[in-house]
Amino acid sequence: MRYDIDVGWGDCDPAQIAYTGRIPEWGLRAIENWYRQWLGADWYDINLKQGVGTPFVALDCQFTRPITPEFKLVTITYVTRMGEKSLSHKVEGFQNEELCFTLNTTAAFVNASALSSVPIPNQVRKRVQQY
Repeated sequence: MRYDIDVGWGDCDPAQIAYTGRIPEWGLRAIENWYRQWLGADWYDINLKQGVGTPFVALDCQFTRPITPEFKLVTITYVTRMGEKSLSHKVEGFQNEELCFTLNTTAAFVNASALSSVPIPNQVRKRVQQY
C-alpha cells in the first residue's frame, strides 16, 4: 500500500539529509496508514476502543540512499508474515524512484491493559488474509 510523505527542511540535519531517527518514524506512519486503510482502524482506535495493543518486538532498518526535501518520499507497505500472535511488515521508501530504505518490523498483539499476548483478533486475521 502506498503512502506519500512530504520531507521538510526541518526533518534534516546539518548535512542536509534526513535525520536518521525520522526514517523509522516515517516507516511506522506508513504501517499505521496500512492499518487505517486496510483494517479500518488506526493504532489509537485499536488500543483504546478495541483494547488490543500492537507493540513492536522487532525493528530493522537498512539505509540505501540519503533522503532530502527535494522529492516526495513514497513508501510502500507489505505484510510479510502473520503468526498466531504477531504480524510483520516491510516498508520500502523511495525518492525519485530510487530505494532509500527498507524497514522490517514485527508487532505482537497484546491485551492493551494487561500487556499479555493474545491471538490476532479474528476480524484482523480475516482482513490480513484477504490482503
